[in-house]
Amino acid sequence: LAVPGVMGLVSVTAPLWTDRDHERVVASAFGLGLCFWCAFLVGSHTQAMESYNSAWGTKAMAAGESNVQLHSYQPRLRGSYQVGFIRKVHWGIGFALVVWTVYAAWAITAFRADAISKEDEVFAHAFGHEMRYKEAAAYGKYLVTINIKVVNLVWSTISEKMSMIENHRNRQDLKNSQIKKAFLVKSVVYFYPFVYIAFVERLVEGRNNVDPDLIVDALRQNLAVFVLTHLATVVVTVLVAAGGTAWREYNLDKIVKKRDESRDEGQGRRISLTVGTALPSLTYLQEQAVRPTDADDTDDYMELVISMGFVTMFSVVFPVMAFLVMVSNLIELRVRAFRRCHVLRRPRPHCQDGIGAWLTIMKALTYMSCVNGVALLIFTLKPLSELPREQKFGMFVLGEHMMIALAFMFSMSMRSRDVADEIAEEINNFIGSDITSADITVVTATAGKKLCLTPGFEGIDPGTPISKEGSERAL
Repeated sequence: LAVPGVMGLVSVTAPLWTDRDHERVVASAFGLGLCFWCAFLVGSHTQAMESYNSAWGTKAMAAGESNVQLHSYQPRLRGSYQVGFIRKVHWGIGFALVVWTVYAAWAITAFRADAISKEDEVFAHAFGHEMRYKEAAAYGKYLVTINIKVVNLVWSTISEKMSMIENHRNRQDLKNSQIKKAFLVKSVVYFYPFVYIAFVERLVEGRNNVDPDLIVDALRQNLAVFVLTHLATVVVTVLVAAGGTAWREYNLDKIVKKRDESRDEGQGRRISLTVGTALPSLTYLQEQAVRPTDADDTDDYMELVISMGFVTMFSVVFPVMAFLVMVSNLIELRVRAFRRCHVLRRPRPHCQDGIGAWLTIMKALTYMSCVNGVALLIFTLKPLSELPREQKFGMFVLGEHMMIALAFMFSMSMRSRDVADEIAEEINNFIGSDITSADITVVTATAGKKLCLTPGFEGIDPGTPISKEGSERAL
């Protein structure tokens, strides 16, 4: 996000050197340009993935690991009604949370609109505390983010446990299933409230005459609150986990010190309570034993992919969001690295061919960004939002088809593999086929040449057994 972040920060300065109309043009060009940046990111990541697969040999290793069955897998239940019912219930819970998100977005925005219309009146909520509607409307923008975080926590907890009883054969099948279900639900949970504010609110609540600039301002406020709240949530979550780990290590250290009270005083060591540093009285294995099990990287990837989706989908109306997300991700990167190294237990290594289902999701985000970016440009931003509805729909269909086609052609123009990797694989395949061709043609080595390793063995055919004395002389 370095390049989009810097460009987003530069675009914010547009009011200093241009007028309002040209400022919208700059923001729109920046937002739509991010669609091509997303396509470039997917293409460059595919190249890097193929290079690492060739250099590390992960394709063959991943193929071997795919044959390792999970302990929970039961062949007799494969394709059974029991497993089918569990998977349908899993999708049903996800659908229920999506419906709740749609309802919550409608209820929150409807309440804010009503509160703004009578901002000077007094509002008494269920707890008996009174406040003005103007204050209640200000709190309403935080409810969108709170609802996202709560639904996200509920779905993450339920989906993980449901996936474990769906009788998946190997670890990669289980992980891909979790990723697809998580993204399909979380993409609605995260993105829909902002899509509702941008497009649906006016149609549902009959507010077609509202000033588009007010909608853009509301959208920007909610996006800024979400980014900052998301970063605060990540930091607080890691700090709580770090505190729990430090407390468990401290208690174990006291137990170890009591057990070793008879140890020589000169060998005693002082307790360090610094979070993230090894307690001198504990061994490495003792520290690992009291730490919580390392979670899968699915949640970490999900947060980063969702952040990328916000940047590519909504930078048309809020260019500085690219910079905010870049700063947020830099901080989040260090916080999550601290958690993985000093808070959680050391992870068990697994082999995987690339990033799996995440690459497909990143491609989907590219085309989602094309559609949403064009929709924001036509239906939300001036001056196109003031055109007749029929004309706007025609422009939208034409514009999003053109953007999708251009993004597709741009992504197809990028090589999926680097030229050096292709040449290396061609050489490997040629040598491998030459080695395994089973050619048993008689080869005679000439004495005194490099082809003859030891004099006296020039006339021996390949595969001919030799005596023990001869083999020792050859060596």
